[in-house]
Amino acid sequence: MTCSHATTCAGGVKHGPIALIDENMPVVCLAPRDSLYTKVVSAMQEVKACGGHIIAITSEGPDDLSHLADHEIAVPAAEPLLAPVPTVIPLQLLAYHVAVLRGCDVDRPRQSREEHHRGVKPCASSP
Repeated sequence: MTCSHATTCAGGVKHGPIALIDENMPVVCLAPRDSLYTKVVSAMQEVKACGGHIIAITSEGPDDLSHLADHEIAVPAAEPLLAPVPTVIPLQLLAYHVAVLRGCDVDRPRQSREEHHRGVKPCASSP
């Protein structure tokens, strides 16, 4: 079983993660307008300087990230405690559509360990 590479970086992309970014690396940035917004924008600037393609998921508001993001998805602004709820919906849709493009059977849950050992592959792009 193989998985797509994903790395999370809270507030910055210094050192290791920045070395992975190039023109072929899409980067999804969660940029709700909260206390970490300026740090996220700074990280987006670093990603852009390395040639990464940015997909920004941000809350509605006056600031525009189109100068940094190749694609910007605005979700409704919410109270800090509820902000993850509207933010996660575009992530779920992105995961679904990427899985479909990769040839994964999105209607079948992840294979059990027994099926995996029998050689059943959950995704057409798996080796």
